[in-house]
Order: sequence, then structure tokens, then C-alpha cells
Amino acid sequence: MNIYVSGINYKTTPLQIRESLSFSGDELAGSLKKIRELPGINECVILSTCNRTEVYVFSKEESLKSDIIEKQICKLKGMETYHIKKYFYAYRGVNAVRHLFKVACGLDSLVLGEDQILGQVKSAHDAAMKADSSSSVLNKLFIEAVTVAKKIKTVTGLSNNSLSIASLAVKFIEGVFEKRLEDKSVLIIGAGEMGTIALKNLQSTGLKEVYLTNRTHGRVSSLVSDYANIKPVEYSDRYSIINESDIVISCTASPHYTITRDMLEKCISDSKERIFIDLAVPRDIDSEIEQIEGVTYYNIDHLKDAADKNIDKRVVEAGRAGDI
Repeated sequence: MNIYVSGINYKTTPLQIRESLSFSGDELAGSLKKIRELPGINECVILSTCNRTEVYVFSKEESLKSDIIEKQICKLKGMETYHIKKYFYAYRGVNAVRHLFKVACGLDSLVLGEDQILGQVKSAHDAAMKADSSSSVLNKLFIEAVTVAKKIKTVTGLSNNSLSIASLAVKFIEGVFEKRLEDKSVLIIGAGEMGTIALKNLQSTGLKEVYLTNRTHGRVSSLVSDYANIKPVEYSDRYSIINESDIVISCTASPHYTITRDMLEKCISDSKERIFIDLAVPRDIDSEIEQIEGVTYYNIDHLKDAADKNIDKRVVEAGRAGDI
């Protein structure tokens, strides 16, 4: 079975490397075409999320070497393979199939059993089909992976009390403030899937104020009508609201920072304690902000300890899922 996967993920690869090797939606079509044009590669799919970048390949050749895929990933992202080769893993045949199934089911996620990855797997396959880089073999593989993931969510308790990176961030915030949030205000930057999940989970925490902003205002308006007590903010006004906020969560797909150190220093008028949580890859927030008095900065990798604390109840169900 000439199916291969090469990639990097959160388990062994630092955030700065993951963000350098991530593919935005706008990059996918061109990148899939370049990989598809490599000698011996007949089909390919790119799965790029905040915690992994993986390329799945079907080849009619019996001896395709994984380093051809790794070199092309690095070339597309303008990076030297030599410096980051140690972070790559590669699987072939049944092991590659098993890996995709585990990924789709959330068994390989930072948050064990998380639901968001299944949608990301579907989106990756959809993008490959639109780019004409996925055909009969990988189409069948990804359809089977989605089918298995849905079955596991139905017959096991792996997704009960579902967690995601965004919901984990809310638990993390509750831990930082020891669940005393009644006098705290939060600003969420980003109204996509992750921002919506964070918003939903924050509704039950008793926060004094919840502000929401996004580059395009239409999505914000939609969420304001769905959730109570949300205050919409124009994106251009986000820094003035940060001055009033205790907590800032940023989770956009922007290629540029939503918060920079120089602008933040100009807008903050006091030294009260503020925490900033960056859930984006590539990162939304300039990590240099932690040099500002009163500011504490966290990114997605800081949530790993919180994820580990929530794993015990899921281990048994993960074993059942593994059998399936």
C-alpha cells in the first residue's frame, strides 16, 4: 500500500517551527500543485492546523522516500531542511492509514478526543479535491477516516464533555484567577470557530464584560445576536478596549500580529495584571509584550499542562477508540 505521510506536530516540534511550516488557506492550492508535481507522487493532501502540518501522499512507486516530501514542504516555506529535519516523522502503508485515523478521531491531539480536528481533516480533503490533487485512493482514505471518527464519537465516550484548545484556554483562565472572574473583563479577537468556542465557554464563568472584535464585522454581529451580554468592538478600537480588559484571547487566521508590543505600550495606562492568550498559529500576539509591566503572555504550548490534567477520564475511552 503506497500511502505515505510526513509531518511535524506539537509533541516534538517547537511552536516557532510549527508556525513557520503552517499553510494558510490561500497557500493550499499552489502548494498542493507543487507537491503533486514531484516525481512519483500521484495524489496529495495537506493537513495544516495549529498543532500539526502533515502531507499525505499516494504514489504508484514502491520506493518513494519521505525526504522528498519533507524537502518540498521546507522549500515551499523558505526554510532549510537541514535545520529542522529532526522534527519530521514519516509513516508508510498501514501505519500511515492508522495515523490518519488517529488524527481524525482526536487520538493524536493535544486535547485527547477533541472535536475540532475532524472538521479540519474534512477541510483539508476538500481543499485537495478542489485543487485536483486528491483522487480515488486518497478520497477513499479520507472518507474512511471521517467515517471511523464519527463511529468513535457515537459508540464511545471519548467526546463526552468535549474539550478543544479554546475551551481548554477558558479552563486555564479560571485556574489563573482561581475562578474569581466576576470583576474581570475579557476581549476576544477573532470570531471564527475557535473564537466562537471560547465565547461559548466564557458565558458560564460570570465575567463582568465580554468584548468581541474581528476584522470583518458581519460575523461579530451574528454572534452578538446568538449570545447574551456580548459587546461588539470595531477592530480598529481593539487597543482602547485592551486598556479596560483583564484578559485578551486572540485566535485569528491573520498572517500579521493582531497585537504588537509598541502599540500595546502606548495604549496601556496602568500596570494592573493582564493576561494575554494567543491561540493562533502563526501567532497573533508579539511575545515581546511580556516585557511590559503587568502583562503575562501565554501561547498554545502553555496549555499542554492543562490538557494533561484533563486526560484521565478519557484514557479508557481512548483505548476503546484505538480498538475500533
